[in-house]
Amino acid sequence: MADLELLLAYFKNFYPLSEGLCRYLSGCIKEITYEKNHVLQTGVEATNQMWFIAKGAVKVSRLNSDDNFGQVTVWFFKTNEVIVSLHDSYITDSWEYSLTTTSRCRMISISPFDLQQLSLLFPEFDRIRKQILESIIISVAKHLELVQHCNAFQRYEQVSKNDPSLFGQASLKDIASYLGMSMSTLKKLRYPGKNTGKKNLKDK
Repeated sequence: MADLELLLAYFKNFYPLSEGLCRYLSGCIKEITYEKNHVLQTGVEATNQMWFIAKGAVKVSRLNSDDNFGQVTVWFFKTNEVIVSLHDSYITDSWEYSLTTTSRCRMISISPFDLQQLSLLFPEFDRIRKQILESIIISVAKHLELVQHCNAFQRYEQVSKNDPSLFGQASLKDIASYLGMSMSTLKKLRYPGKNTGKKNLKDK
């Protein structure tokens, strides 16, 4: 169960794991593969299930039913990351959102029942979940600051430097939405040889 080892290694980055916790996890996890564009969840309720992405990516989309902008990609969970409860992290409970795979995903899931049992039986598991949530909150805050205060060129440069694999796991449309720019602007930045207006993009 190579994916289980990835999950355990990920958890150990936050806090040491007891033998009992490792045994429980090995018995309760479900390994599953989802194809591209599979909807994991949609609605306004916080997720009560945990997913670990062994390979692939999942986009978080805000569904704008009250305007003309359609879906807005607000975040990506990527390979070797746990999908946390959105409402606990940064999305208000008035938002309707969806979790959708942007590529073929190999994942581990833990059911709501087992999450509850893990919290009851292993105090360190709750500590791990809290630390994961804190790390996501910090990452999201940094991304929002990037989108709000940096120009298009800086936004693209930051993502292409820190998350280059994202361009192979998500569409340019979703990445452009995530970066708060139009797809035409992202294409000009992504393929500069096909246009002569790159300098102007640094001022946007």
